[in-house]
Amino acid sequence: VVIDLVGFTASMLGHGTPWAAIPTSLTAQANPPVDGRVGVALKGIDRLCGTTHPPHAVLLDDALLLSLPKRQLQSGFGVLLQRCAARDRALFRYATDRSDALLARDPEALAYVTQRSAALTPGRHGPEIFEPGAAFQGLVRRLDRSRNHGETAALGLAFAVELSMALGYLEAEEGAEIVAALKAFHLPTNPAAYLSADAAATLDWGRPPHKNRVPIVVLAGLGQAKVASVHTNDLLDLTMRLVRGER
Repeated sequence: VVIDLVGFTASMLGHGTPWAAIPTSLTAQANPPVDGRVGVALKGIDRLCGTTHPPHAVLLDDALLLSLPKRQLQSGFGVLLQRCAARDRALFRYATDRSDALLARDPEALAYVTQRSAALTPGRHGPEIFEPGAAFQGLVRRLDRSRNHGETAALGLAFAVELSMALGYLEAEEGAEIVAALKAFHLPTNPAAYLSADAAATLDWGRPPHKNRVPIVVLAGLGQAKVASVHTNDLLDLTMRLVRGER
């Protein structure tokens, strides 16, 4: 929020001015603003009015994480696990194996996971590859204002797991591993609680369907995300199965 508001104002007054990002939360350190996108939301659309100017440097200081409220620390792991589940199997398992140490704010473990997560590169599909379940996150934000960004990221990941397994991209064993990791960090894992018979019809999949198909990010394995083209009827059917508690 600070980067968006201050960054947008600064870009209007002096576009191109060198700047450095110093993220102070785990959410921001795990997913730093390396692309320099800043802006303000209009008519409910994030960064509809904005600019782009990458930072000259991003400075990560794990000491800043020691003063975070407990909920803010936990939610940051929602963002970190979402990114790792999409791009880095080894880091995902490192974080899961050390969940107790990370929640206890062990400096060495915190420094390692934040630096590794921040260094992940998006690949040819761009930053959206890091956000399996991003469309579902948007639904949660609209329905439940009490959830912060990291908690919606966890719910989005849990939804992506269910969707990816139902579509045959993700093995059930790895799907269960991801959900267990979210629970280890005390993050929400029940996407069905935000779905209803009419919610499926309003779920925004990000882009207008082309020939009744939409591109979505799915998990093809732990640490491996890909963009798949899925028919809208299949998406609605899978969503309704989640509403009914079916696998």
